[in-house]
Amino acid sequence: MKITSVLGHISSMSFSDEYRNWDLVNPKLLIRAPISIITPEEMKDVANNLKSLARDCETLIIMTDCDREGEYIGYEVKELCLKGNPRLDVKRANFSSLTKRDLLNALSDLDCLNMNLVKSVGARMELDLRTGASLTRIQSVRLRDTTQTKEVISYGPCQFPTLGFIVEQFVKSNCFIPEKFQTLELKVYNSNTTFKWDRGNIFDEFFVSSVHQHLLQFSNANVISRISEIRSKLYLNSVFTLGNLCPFERLSFKRP
Repeated sequence: MKITSVLGHISSMSFSDEYRNWDLVNPKLLIRAPISIITPEEMKDVANNLKSLARDCETLIIMTDCDREGEYIGYEVKELCLKGNPRLDVKRANFSSLTKRDLLNALSDLDCLNMNLVKSVGARMELDLRTGASLTRIQSVRLRDTTQTKEVISYGPCQFPTLGFIVEQFVKSNCFIPEKFQTLELKVYNSNTTFKWDRGNIFDEFFVSSVHQHLLQFSNANVISRISEIRSKLYLNSVFTLGNLCPFERLSFKRP
């Protein structure tokens, strides 16, 4: 089995050279102008690597992210590998977490690429290119003529939802009114061990002060129970080995 990787999208959409002149081409023409699929210069080594590895293989298993973008990148991988070896049997492994069980289940239940997802991403990329390129040119040229600036004023349909999130968080931050809160912690004498209050942060200062004054009446605490548990953590590396079990202890205290 040969395993390799990619760096996101391998191909991109582009207009032909005749539509590149901002001053001579009406931006409205970009809405219906022909689009070609190209491999950017920085991705040519990735593309050549896939075609080279595919020549000696019988089956291609695509294991890109299990989402729309991952499906489209898998389609790009498929098309490139088929150029290197048209006889390849192409399969898709779907998984949503990097655990040994999920990966083995995905490999034992291989599927095909979801072409509906692939087409949806292709449509999104085309819309991004057409609207982004045309509106960026309109904004930039008009502002250049009125303000004598040579800066590019970019427009992108994917940028505005993100910008909306940023503005929303900015408004929330400016409107936030801080409030004082109190909590209680128990520190073990001559130790770095600290026990935190289960109730967390309390905004009622009088209540927390009352509880604190009540606790000050007691100088000692007795351990009434000790519960030991085993909790496991799964670590995944290139050979799918499991990490060690991590012991976890819980202590209970009671006032005398």
